[in-house]
Amino acid sequence: MTKLLISMGIMHDVFQTYAKRDGDAETLSKRELKELLQAELPGFLESCASKEKENEEKVKQLVLGLDQDGDEKMDFSEFVIFITAVILMIHGLDPRPCQKTK
Repeated sequence: MTKLLISMGIMHDVFQTYAKRDGDAETLSKRELKELLQAELPGFLESCASKEKENEEKVKQLVLGLDQDGDEKMDFSEFVIFITAVILMIHGLDPRPCQKTK
């Protein structure tokens, strides 16, 4: 199996690990997304905001910004878009995930 196929499988496994915590393995709630970000991308929220209250707001804004169907949850396709944005941001190509909210 190639590294890219392995990476895609890992990404799906990580999504399901956190999504199933509230009994719905198809979507990430705001709480599950925050837990995922804190455990799997340590420092990401802190790089976007400096205070806990701001971190909670940043998670909310991330979900709402990527929420294609308006359910305030993140399904796997929305998660893939989010991860892609993070990859672009890490490589200096797209700063949108950490832009300040108005």
